[in-house]
Amino acid sequence: MIHKPFRNLFGNKSWELVFSTHDLIHYYKRVGALKNEGIEIKTKTLSCVGGKEGATGLACIYQVYVRRPVIHQAYETLEL
Repeated sequence: MIHKPFRNLFGNKSWELVFSTHDLIHYYKRVGALKNEGIEIKTKTLSCVGGKEGATGLACIYQVYVRRPVIHQAYETLEL
């Protein structure tokens, strides 16, 4: 028997990756578009590391997830 927390995690309400980017401006534009459409999102930030050989800045990958039932609406909103 699957316990309730795991059923919600792996059931048809699970999250799907819609896009990922390293450009922070691109990230905020797309997140704003999804939120304006009322689409619930979840985000993750991966690989935040400093510059190479003393260079400044951070290199991060931003990922945005939406719930599986609204993935087509999210793609239409983002025009992907």
